Amino acid sequence: MSLITNKLANEKQGTKRTPPLWFWLLLTALGSVPSIQLFAQDWAGHRGTYLISGHVWGRDFVNVWTGGRLVLEGRSPMIYAVADYVAYLRSLVGPVEPHYYSYPPSSLFLAAPFGLLPYSVAFAIWIGGTLALFLWAARPYIRITPGFPILLAAITPAALINIWAGHYGFLIGALWLACFARIERQPTGAGIFAALLTIKPHLGLLLPPLLMARRKWRTIAVAAVASIALILLSGLVFGFDLWVEYATKVSSFQASLLERRKAFFVLMPGTFTGIRFSGGSGIAAWLAHICVALVSASIVWRAERKGTSFMDLAFISATATFLILPYAFNYDMTVVSLGFALMLFRHWEGLPAWQRAALIGGYLSPQITFLIRVFEVPLAPAVLLIGLYAQLRLCAPETQRERELSPVAA
Repeated sequence: MSLITNKLANEKQGTKRTPPLWFWLLLTALGSVPSIQLFAQDWAGHRGTYLISGHVWGRDFVNVWTGGRLVLEGRSPMIYAVADYVAYLRSLVGPVEPHYYSYPPSSLFLAAPFGLLPYSVAFAIWIGGTLALFLWAARPYIRITPGFPILLAAITPAALINIWAGHYGFLIGALWLACFARIERQPTGAGIFAALLTIKPHLGLLLPPLLMARRKWRTIAVAAVASIALILLSGLVFGFDLWVEYATKVSSFQASLLERRKAFFVLMPGTFTGIRFSGGSGIAAWLAHICVALVSASIVWRAERKGTSFMDLAFISATATFLILPYAFNYDMTVVSLGFALMLFRHWEGLPAWQRAALIGGYLSPQITFLIRVFEVPLAPAVLLIGLYAQLRLCAPETQRERELSPVAA
């Protein structure tokens, strides 16, 4: 059943039984053991902001802060010059492991204000601010899920790994949820949020085809115009050469990272990286990944053809995105974890055992990626694919009544 259908049913039948809070907290704690271990290791090895592992607290947030500093100092051309960038970064925070700025030039508008602040203060504001945005964007979805405390959205397995990594997970998740919640009733607002998603453009992979399939031309037009405006404005402010370097240097560098087994593959839920980390050949990994991607895309297409509401498609397409992309990380899976959590709360009482297990697995999937170190088998994509199928089974056609009641965040 779709989200709003369930709300109407619950009003008629009374409150349904949901997972006990103690069970949910225990499930989250046990399912987040890898993150807890990572936090503990960093705490044991910290020397102020610096970590003896060769990082700083907040890990990848240091790129946002460093990018902001470069902009403020008028050194934007160094952003994508990897050697110069790493040398500058080390002059700021010490002998850290090499980092690189992998975001489009338009993201520098966001990074610049953080460069004004001391690193620790900037990181605290980054996590607190983006988390607040995520909870705000999640409200329309949580309001129609009886018994789900909104603060649980802040401690999902994906949320915890995002806090550890200091990444964009809360921000991207907020933009994604805000966009889908507005497509029916506020198409202009949805288009603006879609344009802002280009801060990590690959994660918006499935949004354009879904909008075209539903003929949401106004949202498409606004997203296109706003995206072009961001490119032009950032080009005028920071230089169009940065866009050329981003489109060439960064894309080729990221592609090269997939060529051989890498330690950071444990942070990636994709089929390709899972097989490569397990020792499989590149050809076998690509073939398996393409098969899983095609199945995932077909499930999204099936959900769309069934008339599934955009409120449901927000979660289904988010799950599929991480099965389709070969280059994606678990700290960006905040919407994925939340989607499985809400579906579990909504359907808990009537779920057969396999669907309950599938949804629990999907909820924990951002942390399941770490288990490849133990079992040397890519469990995460299998768990996600089963969970995606369970999500499809729990969706029903959208009715006119549902469209009229589709909630939008204030």
